[in-house]
This record gives sequence, C-alpha cells and structure tokens, in this order.
Amino acid sequence: MRLGIFLMPWVRTKDGIFLHYEFRPTALATAIRINKIWRDTLTPFLWMVFDDTEMNRFNIPQATLNANSRYFRSLKIGKPTTIAVPYQATQLRHLDMSGWINILHSSQLIRANPHLTELKWVIASTNMDQAAFSAHLLSALTAPLENLQTLSIEQLQACNTHYFPWLLTGLPSLKYLTIRNCSGIERCDTTGFDEPFPNLTVLRLGCDWYTNPGLAQLVRFCPNLERLFLNPSADCLVTELSKNLRQCCPKLISIECQDPYEAFQVGVMMTSGEYAELIGATKELRHLEMPIADLDTEIFQAMMEHSATLETLDLYICGNADENFSNANRLLMQCPRLKYFALRNYLLEWNPEAGLALFACPWQCRHLEAIVLDGFATLFDAEENSDEGESLREAENGEREDNEEVEHEVEVGEQEEESASELYAIKTAEEDYPSDDPDNYSDGYFDDNGIKEQLGSKVLNTLCDALVQQFAPPEDPEMQELQAYLAKEGWEMDTAPTRRVESLTLPQKQALLGACLKRAATLPKLRTIYLNGFKYIKSSGVR
Repeated sequence: MRLGIFLMPWVRTKDGIFLHYEFRPTALATAIRINKIWRDTLTPFLWMVFDDTEMNRFNIPQATLNANSRYFRSLKIGKPTTIAVPYQATQLRHLDMSGWINILHSSQLIRANPHLTELKWVIASTNMDQAAFSAHLLSALTAPLENLQTLSIEQLQACNTHYFPWLLTGLPSLKYLTIRNCSGIERCDTTGFDEPFPNLTVLRLGCDWYTNPGLAQLVRFCPNLERLFLNPSADCLVTELSKNLRQCCPKLISIECQDPYEAFQVGVMMTSGEYAELIGATKELRHLEMPIADLDTEIFQAMMEHSATLETLDLYICGNADENFSNANRLLMQCPRLKYFALRNYLLEWNPEAGLALFACPWQCRHLEAIVLDGFATLFDAEENSDEGESLREAENGEREDNEEVEHEVEVGEQEEESASELYAIKTAEEDYPSDDPDNYSDGYFDDNGIKEQLGSKVLNTLCDALVQQFAPPEDPEMQELQAYLAKEGWEMDTAPTRRVESLTLPQKQALLGACLKRAATLPKLRTIYLNGFKYIKSSGVR
C-alpha cells in the first residue's frame, strides 16, 4: 500500500484553488503487471483521479469506467459530454463538472457524494423543461455537503436564481466561493439567514452587476471575509457594496480585480470617486490590485488612509498622466510595510523620462522585496509609423494576389491527403479498439510511445546541441553592455521577454534601471526588479 503512494500516476500543478493534474502512469502500470496481489492492491491508485481531458485519449470503455468508478476520489469532466453518471462514484472529494451537460446526472452525482470538499460546476444551457431544470438545480444546490470548502458555480442563468446563493446554507465549512458569468441573482428577504457563510474567507464575483443586483447584498453574510475579487465595471453597486463591507466584513484585508486586462478591454470602469469609496470600505487594507485610469489625487488619498497597513499594491493603469509617478513616489515614501509594488501601463505608452519622477524622493518601504514597472516605450513619430504601415499593407496585398492561385492548388492537395489520412486513422482505430477486459487495452493505456527514451538518447542530445549552436542568434552588443553594467552593480538578468519587441533604447533602459538599482541599495530586502518584461535579481552572495 505504501508503494502505491510513491507511484501515484498524477502530479498536481499549482493553478488556482482547484486541482489540476498531469498523467504519468508508467511506473504504476509496470508495478501492477507484476502479479495478482500487486494488481489488486495498486489498481485503486490508478483510478483515484479521473480527468477526461487526459484520459479520454486512451479510449477506455464505458463499462470499465463504471466498474472502477468506486475508486474515484477526484473526477473532472472538462469537455462537453452527455455520458451517464458513474453510479459507483460515491467517495469523491473533488468534483469538476466544467463540461457536463446533463443536469439530472450532475445533480445525482453531487447528492451521491456527501464528502465532497471541492466542487466546480459550469451549468450549461439545456432544452429541458424549465420546471424540471429548476427542480434538479435546486436539488443539487441544497445538498447537505458539510465538508465542502471550495465551490465554484458558473453560467447559472435566471431560473429561480433569486433564491441563490441563499440556498447554500447547508455548507457550514465553505471557505472559498466563486460565482462567475451568472445572471438573475436578485436581492431577497434574508430573514432567518443568520450568517449563512460563517467560515467564508475568499469571495470571487465575476459577474455583471447590472443583471445581479443581489451580489452586493451577499457580503453581508460573510463575517469572516478576508479577500474579495470583483469586476470593477461602471455598473458596480459601489455605494451599497461599500456600506455592506464596512458594516459586516471587519476582517477584509484584500480587494482585487477578477481580471484586470478584461476590465480594460470592456473599457468602462468605475470612476476615481467610486474606487476611493471602495478602498475606504476596509479598516486595515493590506492587499490592493486594481485597474484604474490614472493614479490621481482622489485614489491616492484613499490609499493613504491605509499607508500603515499596505503590504502589496498592484496597479494596472491605462492613462499616461505625470501624476501617476509623482503619486506613486509619495506612496513609496509613506507605506513602511510595503513588500510588493507594481505599476503597469496597459497601452505601453509611458515616457521613460517621466518615469524617473518615481525616484524623486527617498522611499521608506524598507520591507520591499519586489518591484514591477511595465509599460514604458520610446515615443515614435506617429506619421512616420502610419506611412510605413501603409506601405507594408500594400506590399502584403500585392503578394496575396500573386499567390492566390498557388495557395488554391496547395489547399486541394492538402484536402486529398487529409482525407486519406483520416480514413487510415479510422480503420486503425477500428482494428485496435479495446474490449472491456482491462488486459486487452492495458498496452495502449499505459504506452508511453518511447518518448522519454528518445529524448534521453545520446545521439539526439548531440544533434540538438549542434543545431542550437548553428542557429543561435549572434551576441547582442547592447545586451552584453547591459549585463556588464548589472554585474558591476551586483545584479544579473534572470529573464528576458521572448515575444515582445524591445521598446526602450539602451540609454533609456539604463537610466530607469540605474534609478532602480540606486534605490535598491537603500532597501535591504529588495532582490527582484521587473522592468518592461525583463527580470533582474540580486546576484547570489550579494547582501
């Protein structure tokens, strides 16, 4: 039994609060083949986690899945499907139904697993009768899941949802709640709902406020709320939300945007006054992450109310006002507990010379460990860029017309080849399709295709090294000069962007970087600097 723990075929990756796995069954599969005792003992470990996005490629028969579903502890259905519920799966701890369409099966599976600790449910649209749909939905939402700690519900549309999320009162252990892309959540009479979420500490609201007026009321029943993620759109009920946070969430220490870049793409965000009101709704704000137009005086003053407690400050800015840097400098002067500071420009339009105002006065944040400055670019001549762009477009159009006939002939040939390949693949699949007996499909199920052996071969590695040397780009003199400058200051480049064109000249970069390094010399804990996508770290051995 202990051996099975060390041969687990899944590796957990760090991606959010839900479980994500990578399937590596080779070692466990080899051990299972040794004898019957090993097979009976280790088989449950093979089926402990089922993720259809990884395991469907093995064409495992439905009968085999049903027979082994009693071993499931974590089940993820990530692709749209209408397969029948594995009725023997009654010991689940983690359930992710991102792709399950049949709401009847979803409801049955939830109610059959009272020991769930994590549940993610994307409620897809259905042609089912509205009354029947509501009945199954309510049956699932009212399931007594006393051990559930993490719940994510997405795409819940108007269907008796004016009672949601008040129906979730049977979840006394709930700590993390995510509500995303839902609509129709209304205010309701909460008489009798005395703190339905007593242990909730993290709340993520990724919905439109206009279609969900009840969301602002929800925080009133989260007395231990510590982190709030929200959508800072213009329709946010800021006044009501701020009032409820002040009155009912005394432990709130973090306000963060659900998706900062999406907020910029939508283009209509809260005003500076609304941001200031929201920031002022907490007593001791420690973490703030928000997309704003500019760091103006109103927002700056609201942040200064928490200067004694702020530890992380992450601002996404779409404007280029000079006060962004002067006010940021004032924050760094007066936030002694700050550990992480980030200032980003979404449009990459900051003047690097204006950015030097960030270093005008000494910083007093001696606990600062990392700083991020992103969005500086050299100001180009707009008319010149426009002319060059027009010439490129004309050249592309001419080339496209010249090659139309050739492309058509190539497409016809490719279609014929694809048809032949598909036919061969179908025939091969029919010949090799496994039966219900695990012994008959185990070779294909556990086959690693020799990939590891190929990658580990000495011949292949020698060939790869030769190719790297042959096609490696020539040394960049500017990069060499920059690295020499860093080494002299006791720093080194850790990461360089690979997909973004450099937007600063070497003198501009050195001016900004020099200001950062000069300031870092006065901050003993600052060891990481991000500047326009480049990551710089203090050299090992340098204190």
